[in-house]
Amino acid sequence: MLPVSTLNNGMMRETEMSGLIKSSVGFHGVNTHSDLKAVNMLLARNGIEGLEGEFVNTGNSIRGIVAFQNRSFIPADGLVKPDSLTLKLLLKKNSVSLYRNYDNVSVRYEPQLMDLSSEGVWLMKNYEMYKQYPYDDQTGRRITSHCKGATIGYGHLLSRDEFPKYTGGISEFEATRFFNIKIEDFIKPVRSYVKTKLTQGEFDALVMLTYNIGPRNDKTQSGFYHSEILKIINGESVADLEKAWGTYVFSQGHIMQGLMNRRQSEWKVFNNNGYAKL
Repeated sequence: MLPVSTLNNGMMRETEMSGLIKSSVGFHGVNTHSDLKAVNMLLARNGIEGLEGEFVNTGNSIRGIVAFQNRSFIPADGLVKPDSLTLKLLLKKNSVSLYRNYDNVSVRYEPQLMDLSSEGVWLMKNYEMYKQYPYDDQTGRRITSHCKGATIGYGHLLSRDEFPKYTGGISEFEATRFFNIKIEDFIKPVRSYVKTKLTQGEFDALVMLTYNIGPRNDKTQSGFYHSEILKIINGESVADLEKAWGTYVFSQGHIMQGLMNRRQSEWKVFNNNGYAKL
Protein backbone atom coordinates (compact mmCIF):
# COMPACT_ATOMS: atom_id res chain seq x y z
CA MET A 1 0.00 0.00 0.00
CA LEU A 2 1.20 3.55 -0.67
CA PRO A 3 2.41 5.61 2.30
CA VAL A 4 -0.27 7.71 3.95
CA SER A 5 1.69 10.86 3.18
CA THR A 6 1.01 10.42 -0.54
CA LEU A 7 -2.68 11.08 0.14
CA ASN A 8 -2.07 14.64 1.24
CA ASN A 9 -1.21 16.03 -2.17
CA GLY A 10 -4.67 16.26 -3.74
CA MET A 11 -5.77 14.06 -6.62
CA MET A 12 -3.49 11.07 -7.30
CA ARG A 13 -2.54 9.90 -10.74
CA GLU A 14 -4.66 7.11 -12.30
CA THR A 15 -1.60 4.86 -12.41
CA GLU A 16 -1.18 5.18 -8.63
CA MET A 17 -4.77 4.34 -7.69
CA SER A 18 -4.40 0.59 -7.91
CA GLY A 19 -1.65 0.75 -5.29
CA LEU A 20 -3.67 2.62 -2.70
CA ILE A 21 -5.66 -0.41 -1.59
CA LYS A 22 -4.81 -3.97 -2.54
CA SER A 23 -8.30 -5.45 -2.24
CA SER A 24 -11.94 -4.52 -1.80
CA VAL A 25 -13.21 -2.72 1.29
CA GLY A 26 -16.76 -2.66 2.62
CA PHE A 27 -19.84 -4.80 2.09
CA HIS A 28 -18.70 -8.36 1.26
CA GLY A 29 -15.18 -7.01 0.75
CA VAL A 30 -11.85 -8.60 1.69
CA ASN A 31 -11.41 -5.89 4.35
CA THR A 32 -7.76 -6.15 5.36
CA HIS A 33 -6.82 -3.91 8.28
CA SER A 34 -4.48 -1.71 6.23
CA ASP A 35 -7.00 -1.22 3.43
CA LEU A 36 -9.77 -0.38 5.89
CA LYS A 37 -7.56 2.26 7.52
CA ALA A 38 -6.72 3.82 4.14
CA VAL A 39 -10.38 4.01 3.07
CA ASN A 40 -11.44 5.35 6.48
CA MET A 41 -8.89 8.13 6.20
CA LEU A 42 -10.16 9.07 2.74
CA LEU A 43 -13.74 9.08 4.02
CA ALA A 44 -12.70 11.36 6.90
CA ARG A 45 -10.97 13.74 4.46
CA ASN A 46 -14.26 13.94 2.59
CA GLY A 47 -16.29 14.86 5.65
CA ILE A 48 -17.47 11.42 6.85
CA GLU A 49 -16.85 11.64 10.58
CA GLY A 50 -15.91 9.09 13.25
CA LEU A 51 -13.75 6.77 11.15
CA GLU A 52 -10.14 7.80 11.84
CA GLY A 53 -7.96 6.13 14.47
CA GLU A 54 -6.30 2.82 15.15
CA PHE A 55 -9.54 0.98 15.95
CA VAL A 56 -11.18 -0.21 12.75
CA ASN A 57 -14.82 -1.31 12.67
CA THR A 58 -15.97 -2.80 9.37
CA GLY A 59 -19.63 -1.96 10.00
CA ASN A 60 -18.83 1.72 10.56
CA SER A 61 -16.69 1.74 7.41
CA ILE A 62 -19.55 0.32 5.35
CA ARG A 63 -21.95 2.95 6.67
CA GLY A 64 -19.38 5.61 5.88
CA ILE A 65 -18.92 4.32 2.32
CA VAL A 66 -22.69 4.27 1.74
CA ALA A 67 -23.02 7.82 3.11
CA PHE A 68 -20.27 9.04 0.78
CA GLN A 69 -21.77 7.23 -2.24
CA ASN A 70 -25.23 8.66 -1.52
CA ARG A 71 -23.75 12.15 -1.22
CA SER A 72 -21.92 11.66 -4.52
CA PHE A 73 -25.07 10.42 -6.29
CA ILE A 74 -23.53 7.13 -7.37
CA PRO A 75 -24.94 3.63 -6.70
CA ALA A 76 -24.53 2.97 -2.97
CA ASP A 77 -23.30 -0.61 -2.81
CA GLY A 78 -21.16 -0.03 0.30
CA LEU A 79 -18.04 -1.27 -1.45
CA VAL A 80 -14.73 0.32 -2.52
CA LYS A 81 -12.61 -1.58 -5.04
CA PRO A 82 -9.07 -0.67 -6.17
CA ASP A 83 -10.26 0.52 -9.60
CA SER A 84 -13.74 1.76 -8.64
CA LEU A 85 -15.45 5.09 -9.25
CA THR A 86 -15.95 5.42 -5.49
CA LEU A 87 -12.19 5.33 -4.92
CA LYS A 88 -11.58 7.88 -7.67
CA LEU A 89 -14.09 10.25 -6.07
CA LEU A 90 -12.64 9.68 -2.59
CA LEU A 91 -9.25 10.73 -3.92
CA LYS A 92 -10.74 14.11 -4.84
CA LYS A 93 -10.78 15.93 -1.52
CA ASN A 94 -14.21 17.37 -0.72
CA SER A 95 -15.73 15.60 -3.71
CA VAL A 96 -19.46 16.09 -3.87
CA SER A 97 -20.69 14.65 -7.16
CA LEU A 98 -19.84 13.71 -10.72
CA TYR A 99 -22.96 15.50 -11.82
CA ARG A 100 -23.67 19.20 -12.21
CA ASN A 101 -25.48 21.10 -9.49
CA TYR A 102 -28.77 21.49 -11.31
CA ASP A 103 -31.04 24.49 -10.99
CA ASN A 104 -34.39 22.93 -10.06
CA VAL A 105 -36.74 25.51 -11.56
CA SER A 106 -35.59 27.92 -14.24
CA VAL A 107 -33.00 26.04 -16.31
CA ARG A 108 -33.52 23.11 -18.65
CA TYR A 109 -30.94 20.43 -19.40
CA GLU A 110 -30.43 17.57 -21.79
CA PRO A 111 -31.93 14.53 -20.01
CA GLN A 112 -29.00 12.36 -21.12
CA LEU A 113 -26.76 14.38 -18.77
CA MET A 114 -29.10 14.44 -15.77
CA ASP A 115 -29.44 12.37 -12.63
CA LEU A 116 -32.07 11.98 -9.92
CA SER A 117 -31.71 14.67 -7.25
CA SER A 118 -31.27 13.92 -3.56
CA GLU A 119 -34.75 15.40 -2.99
CA GLY A 120 -36.14 12.94 -5.54
CA VAL A 121 -34.45 10.01 -3.77
CA TRP A 122 -35.83 11.21 -0.44
CA LEU A 123 -39.39 11.46 -1.73
CA MET A 124 -39.31 8.08 -3.46
CA LYS A 125 -38.06 6.34 -0.34
CA ASN A 126 -40.69 8.10 1.76
CA TYR A 127 -43.41 6.76 -0.51
CA GLU A 128 -42.03 3.26 -0.71
CA MET A 129 -41.25 3.06 3.02
CA TYR A 130 -38.88 0.40 4.28
CA LYS A 131 -40.56 -2.93 4.96
CA GLN A 132 -38.39 -5.60 6.51
CA TYR A 133 -40.54 -8.57 5.49
CA PRO A 134 -42.41 -9.51 2.30
CA TYR A 135 -45.89 -8.01 2.05
CA ASP A 136 -48.81 -7.82 -0.35
CA ASP A 137 -48.78 -4.41 -2.02
CA GLN A 138 -52.59 -4.53 -2.26
CA THR A 139 -53.27 -5.00 1.44
CA GLY A 140 -49.98 -4.05 3.10
CA ARG A 141 -50.11 -7.29 5.07
CA ARG A 142 -47.08 -9.49 5.68
CA ILE A 143 -47.05 -12.66 3.58
CA THR A 144 -45.26 -15.99 3.90
CA SER A 145 -45.93 -17.27 0.38
CA HIS A 146 -45.60 -15.57 -2.99
CA CYS A 147 -48.46 -13.62 -4.52
CA LYS A 148 -48.76 -11.28 -7.51
CA GLY A 149 -48.00 -8.16 -5.48
CA ALA A 150 -45.26 -9.60 -3.24
CA THR A 151 -43.00 -6.69 -2.25
CA ILE A 152 -40.12 -6.02 0.16
CA GLY A 153 -37.68 -3.29 1.19
CA TYR A 154 -38.30 -0.01 -0.63
CA GLY A 155 -41.05 -1.16 -2.98
CA HIS A 156 -39.17 -3.98 -4.70
CA LEU A 157 -41.55 -6.45 -6.35
CA LEU A 158 -40.40 -9.99 -5.66
CA SER A 159 -40.52 -12.59 -8.39
CA ARG A 160 -41.56 -16.12 -7.50
CA ASP A 161 -37.94 -17.22 -7.79
CA GLU A 162 -36.69 -14.39 -5.55
CA PHE A 163 -39.29 -14.86 -2.83
CA PRO A 164 -37.68 -17.76 -0.88
CA LYS A 165 -34.45 -15.74 -0.47
CA TYR A 166 -36.29 -12.97 1.39
CA THR A 167 -38.78 -14.86 3.55
CA GLY A 168 -36.53 -14.11 6.54
CA GLY A 169 -36.57 -10.40 5.77
CA ILE A 170 -34.12 -7.80 4.50
CA SER A 171 -32.06 -5.29 6.50
CA GLU A 172 -32.59 -1.57 5.95
CA PHE A 173 -28.97 -1.28 4.82
CA GLU A 174 -29.44 -4.01 2.23
CA ALA A 175 -32.80 -2.53 1.15
CA THR A 176 -31.17 0.90 0.66
CA ARG A 177 -28.27 -0.64 -1.20
CA PHE A 178 -30.68 -2.56 -3.43
CA PHE A 179 -32.79 0.57 -4.02
CA ASN A 180 -29.77 2.67 -4.99
CA ILE A 181 -28.56 0.08 -7.48
CA LYS A 182 -31.97 -0.63 -8.99
CA ILE A 183 -32.91 3.05 -9.36
CA GLU A 184 -30.53 3.24 -12.33
CA ASP A 185 -32.93 0.94 -14.20
CA PHE A 186 -35.50 3.73 -14.04
CA ILE A 187 -33.20 6.72 -14.52
CA LYS A 188 -31.71 5.37 -17.75
CA PRO A 189 -35.06 5.05 -19.61
CA VAL A 190 -35.91 8.69 -18.88
CA ARG A 191 -32.49 9.72 -20.16
CA SER A 192 -32.95 7.59 -23.27
CA TYR A 193 -36.60 8.10 -24.22
CA VAL A 194 -37.12 11.81 -23.54
CA LYS A 195 -36.13 13.95 -26.52
CA THR A 196 -36.56 17.43 -25.04
CA LYS A 197 -34.79 19.40 -22.34
CA LEU A 198 -36.12 19.15 -18.79
CA THR A 199 -35.94 20.99 -15.50
CA GLN A 200 -34.65 19.00 -12.55
CA GLY A 201 -38.18 18.77 -11.16
CA GLU A 202 -39.53 17.41 -14.45
CA PHE A 203 -36.75 14.84 -14.64
CA ASP A 204 -37.28 13.73 -11.03
CA ALA A 205 -41.03 13.39 -11.52
CA LEU A 206 -40.58 11.27 -14.65
CA VAL A 207 -38.13 8.97 -12.86
CA MET A 208 -40.54 8.57 -9.94
CA LEU A 209 -43.38 7.76 -12.34
CA THR A 210 -41.23 5.28 -14.26
CA TYR A 211 -40.23 3.57 -11.01
CA ASN A 212 -43.92 3.02 -10.28
CA ILE A 213 -45.27 2.08 -13.75
CA GLY A 214 -42.19 0.39 -15.17
CA PRO A 215 -39.87 1.51 -17.97
CA ARG A 216 -41.02 -0.60 -20.92
CA ASN A 217 -42.99 -3.76 -21.64
CA ASP A 218 -43.41 -4.34 -25.37
CA LYS A 219 -45.52 -7.45 -24.86
CA THR A 220 -48.24 -5.59 -22.97
CA GLN A 221 -47.51 -2.19 -24.57
CA SER A 222 -47.15 -0.70 -21.11
CA GLY A 223 -44.62 1.25 -19.09
CA PHE A 224 -43.13 4.71 -19.57
CA TYR A 225 -41.94 4.03 -23.13
CA HIS A 226 -45.49 3.28 -24.33
CA SER A 227 -47.20 5.98 -22.23
CA GLU A 228 -49.17 8.94 -23.52
CA ILE A 229 -47.07 11.00 -21.12
CA LEU A 230 -43.88 10.36 -23.07
CA LYS A 231 -45.62 11.12 -26.37
CA ILE A 232 -46.86 14.46 -24.99
CA ILE A 233 -43.46 15.44 -23.61
CA ASN A 234 -41.76 14.53 -26.89
CA GLY A 235 -44.28 16.57 -28.88
CA GLU A 236 -45.92 13.51 -30.45
CA SER A 237 -49.34 14.08 -28.86
CA VAL A 238 -51.50 17.09 -28.01
CA ALA A 239 -53.39 15.32 -25.23
CA ASP A 240 -53.59 16.89 -21.76
CA LEU A 241 -50.49 15.98 -19.76
CA GLU A 242 -52.05 16.32 -16.30
CA LYS A 243 -54.96 14.09 -17.31
CA ALA A 244 -52.60 11.50 -18.79
CA TRP A 245 -50.52 11.54 -15.61
CA GLY A 246 -53.61 10.94 -13.50
CA THR A 247 -54.57 7.73 -15.29
CA TYR A 248 -51.93 5.68 -13.45
CA VAL A 249 -53.94 5.10 -10.28
CA PHE A 250 -54.94 1.46 -10.78
CA SER A 251 -53.41 -1.65 -9.24
CA GLN A 252 -54.77 -5.04 -10.26
CA GLY A 253 -57.91 -3.36 -11.59
CA HIS A 254 -58.64 -1.23 -8.52
CA ILE A 255 -58.21 2.52 -7.97
CA MET A 256 -55.77 2.98 -5.10
CA GLN A 257 -55.73 6.09 -2.91
CA GLY A 258 -52.00 5.63 -2.41
CA LEU A 259 -51.41 5.79 -6.15
CA MET A 260 -53.63 8.85 -6.46
CA ASN A 261 -51.50 10.56 -3.80
CA ARG A 262 -48.29 9.58 -5.60
CA ARG A 263 -49.48 10.95 -8.93
CA GLN A 264 -50.47 14.25 -7.30
CA SER A 265 -47.12 14.45 -5.53
CA GLU A 266 -45.22 13.70 -8.76
CA TRP A 267 -47.27 16.33 -10.59
CA LYS A 268 -46.28 18.93 -7.99
CA VAL A 269 -42.61 17.98 -8.45
CA PHE A 270 -42.99 18.13 -12.25
CA ASN A 271 -44.32 21.68 -11.96
CA ASN A 272 -41.52 22.64 -9.55
CA ASN A 273 -43.91 23.10 -6.62
CA GLY A 274 -41.86 21.20 -4.06
CA TYR A 275 -41.12 17.69 -2.83
CA ALA A 276 -43.72 16.52 -0.35
CA LYS A 277 -45.43 13.26 0.46
CA LEU A 278 -49.20 13.67 0.22
